[in-house]
Amino acid sequence: MTAHIFAGLEIVGGHRPPLQSESNSFTIPHSLRPQFILFVNIQIQTKRSTADLQTNYLLIDYENVQPKDLSILCEHGFRVRVFVGASQARIPLELAESLQPLGTAVEYVQISGNGRNALDFHIAFMMGQLATEDTDANFHIISKDTGYDPLIDYVNRPRIRCHRYEDIALVPAAGSTRTKNVSERLDLVLKNLKARESGRPRKEETLRNAIQSLFQKKLADNEVQQLIQELKKKKHIRIQQNGSVSYQLTAIQ
Repeated sequence: MTAHIFAGLEIVGGHRPPLQSESNSFTIPHSLRPQFILFVNIQIQTKRSTADLQTNYLLIDYENVQPKDLSILCEHGFRVRVFVGASQARIPLELAESLQPLGTAVEYVQISGNGRNALDFHIAFMMGQLATEDTDANFHIISKDTGYDPLIDYVNRPRIRCHRYEDIALVPAAGSTRTKNVSERLDLVLKNLKARESGRPRKEETLRNAIQSLFQKKLADNEVQQLIQELKKKKHIRIQQNGSVSYQLTAIQ
């Protein structure tokens, strides 16, 4: 830390200031304090994690997947593009309301004309366009159509980071690793499970893996166990002796 500060002061002030001592504690001359504060602030900004600076684009193939609730995205900085088929004239109110808090980060793209894979080509074009404008972006295609996979394999080789998920709740970036509060983590897990509907984990071990994936595998085993215990305590799940899991999530808002 000291070396960085010394180097910064030499650049900003033109010379190394006199110090009270050569330890980590020193006095900065009044004439250099504004520049010092500015420089250290810049240093702190550049030390931010690269992941914090990356934009996550969610590209939804609405012809293939019709999510009802996207509220899980609202606090995680996603930019959403909902691709709608030429014959899809209506968007459910529940979906629109769940996206409303994202404001200008949401765009609806209705394709022109019908044709086999027409919407897929629109998504591919949009991803290429956005990747050119934002070279650090991550792309998440929401679709059950495996036809995207060869394209995703191809674009991942040079530099574009892209994955396909069958459900929004499966997107790892939707689980915030910054969330330290147990109740907040539990809320994310519940929203994830609710969005999965028929695709919920049926075994305890699979549920553990799903929770770890949601939080990008950055939770300790005891933290995962704590969440499972909370799910059981609040009667959202039941775990049988053979490890089978059943759910009672109808009351979740």
